[in-house]
Amino acid sequence: VNALPLVYAGEDATIPYGASRTLNASVSGTGPFTYSWTPSAQLLNASIEDPTTTNLTATTIFTLVATSTSTSCSNSDAVTITVSGGALNATPTATPGTVCAGAQVQLNAGASGGSGTNTYLWTSDPAGFTSTLANPTANPSVNTIYYVAVNDGITTVNAQVSVTVNALPAVTLQAAGPFCVNAAAVQLNGSPGGGSYSGTGVNTSGLFTPATAGPGSHVITYIFTDASSCTNSATTTITVNALPAQPTISAGGPTTFCTGGSVTLNSSSASGYSWSTGSTSQSIVVNSTGSYTVRVTDGNGCQSAASVATVVTVNALPV
Repeated sequence: VNALPLVYAGEDATIPYGASRTLNASVSGTGPFTYSWTPSAQLLNASIEDPTTTNLTATTIFTLVATSTSTSCSNSDAVTITVSGGALNATPTATPGTVCAGAQVQLNAGASGGSGTNTYLWTSDPAGFTSTLANPTANPSVNTIYYVAVNDGITTVNAQVSVTVNALPAVTLQAAGPFCVNAAAVQLNGSPGGGSYSGTGVNTSGLFTPATAGPGSHVITYIFTDASSCTNSATTTITVNALPAQPTISAGGPTTFCTGGSVTLNSSSASGYSWSTGSTSQSIVVNSTGSYTVRVTDGNGCQSAASVATVVTVNALPV
């Protein structure tokens, strides 16, 4: 009586969906042996001791029958290869699905199943976006389709997600100025209407006050948000010029004298004179009683405060 071969089909194992496994069997006894594995269709070579399975998608019990060619005695054993998970799948998402041009979108490949060891390749239409991250971010400027290819080392699946992009509103802000610091407040003109203004010297409704802003260059911003909640802005720089220094008057002689006399009044400024008499000369000759002032207008068209008045008194001659 010949002893049966001792057959061990190997240790039970669990593998990911779509993976393969080498079966580590052992056979002892009077050899040599022939090997016959079933189901043979799920093995690359069903007639060797340690075959490799195909990529499995379902739990499978493999049975090994070993036969001694010396004694013709056979024995068998089985091993179970459990397949976990399901088929590789990708259901990509984009959050949010509708954005304003240039806003950030969070992409998510939504991969499930497969071996769990995934690589990713994102592309786009229009072209220009690529990423190898599972969950990248993008900043589309137009309607865009994002494609993702997910590979788990065994299988590749392809999927896509679309993002709707609303264009930013066209926003303009009309130039203004320059202004003298004592000029009246002026209404700025941003388009489309209904937006909000910000900057030094301007209120949210767009009323710009030079005195509040003060001398210097001031950047004013106009922000508008449309019905799609998309926001854009425009800016302009407004120059506010300081007033020239207040001039002084010097008298060329006494400011009190008798009829027939006169006095020359001189402005301290070298240019831009405007006397209370209407004269535009640096000096005026006065021969009548009165209070005299002078202002200065500079190259920016800004006029100074009036000088301190010089009072001239002309006394009548005795009769």
